Amino acid sequence: MQNVLSNCRIINDGNVKGDLILEQKISNKDGKAKMASLVLLVDDEPDVEGLVKLRMRKQIQNGDYHFIYASDGVDALEKIREIPNIDVAVVDLNMPRMDGFSLLKELKEINPDMKTIIITAYGNMTNVRTAMSLGASDYITKPINFNDFENSLNNVSKNAFDIKLSKEIARQAELKLKDALKKEKDLNDMKSGFLSMVSHEYRNPLTIIQTSADLMRMNLGRQINDKQNNHLNKIHSAVKLMTEMLDDVVKVASIDSGEERLNLEEMDICLVLKTIIEEIKLIDRDKHDIKTELSCKSLKYLSDSNLLRYIFSNLISNAVKYSPEGSEIQVNLKIHNEHLIFDINDNGIGIKENDMNKIFQPFYRAGNVGKTQGTGLGLSIVKKSVEQLKGSIGLTSMLNSGTNIKVKLPLFKSLNDYYSRD
Repeated sequence: MQNVLSNCRIINDGNVKGDLILEQKISNKDGKAKMASLVLLVDDEPDVEGLVKLRMRKQIQNGDYHFIYASDGVDALEKIREIPNIDVAVVDLNMPRMDGFSLLKELKEINPDMKTIIITAYGNMTNVRTAMSLGASDYITKPINFNDFENSLNNVSKNAFDIKLSKEIARQAELKLKDALKKEKDLNDMKSGFLSMVSHEYRNPLTIIQTSADLMRMNLGRQINDKQNNHLNKIHSAVKLMTEMLDDVVKVASIDSGEERLNLEEMDICLVLKTIIEEIKLIDRDKHDIKTELSCKSLKYLSDSNLLRYIFSNLISNAVKYSPEGSEIQVNLKIHNEHLIFDINDNGIGIKENDMNKIFQPFYRAGNVGKTQGTGLGLSIVKKSVEQLKGSIGLTSMLNSGTNIKVKLPLFKSLNDYYSRD
């Protein structure tokens, strides 16, 4: 088989002589995109080629169409395999070696996007219906009326062009999206690496500062005075805050970069919550009245214990931190509609209305927190953790009247159940 892609050129009549890798150019004319359509004309009658050159010469010279000719279905398949960017095939149904029906079946397998126009005997609607069922877009009858030929070719070519253009736009959009995602991943990787480095470099001096303060307190012993003790307490508080901030920053970076891997395991969720509340009460020295209402004494729950502990600990600690001493904090846990519902109510300082939309943003702190220490990262991490567990979080608050936060987490039956919720 002679390769139809060697030493080829397009002459003014639009015929492909020899072989050519055809380039179709999209250009703007009158503000509209235009592409020269590549048309394969398949007919065993030699006169058809000359007639098409003659009757379509203006359109060919204007670059609207380029024509390739084949004498039958076998010849057509050879050219289609060598020149895959053909837009439209005009196919005579009655040909030797391989007829038009057989060619239509082959085209559906080789290039389902290629549009086809069939040429059939006048009035033979049975052949038309059969061809349409095989994927033909339109038909013309013999003897060929070239006005009908041109109208049909214009309509079908436009449809082929629209499909090709939409696919090209989709391809370009996909490439841009992949490029954007890669850049985002590279940026996240760089940020994660930088934060890990900063975290490591800061932890060492913080440890030295804390150890030095502890040694000073130990060496002074009973000789320590109130001023010295106050300074050492400030050092301890500052080191604690910086360490918490480093932990939070690294955790945010880890979640954003996708490095925070879930470790789903079965646990007693009621026991986990009770343990956290006891730990917070111990640190708080019972300065707040933390009440609990659990709908179960024991409940096996499949989840990530680290994420759950962070969610519960942060929300309860916040309620304690921003509520006056002696006030009541209510913690509830129940099962409802295949979901675990955790909500917490306090009677603290509340949140201003203009802060509500930003309260889950990283490093954002409400305007009424005053001198109460915090990193502004806790609620952001809580929200990301809840979302990682396929759950949701909601918040209502009134200034100086308290805050209610509700977390809703689905009950997973298995690891597959978790991943099926995507």
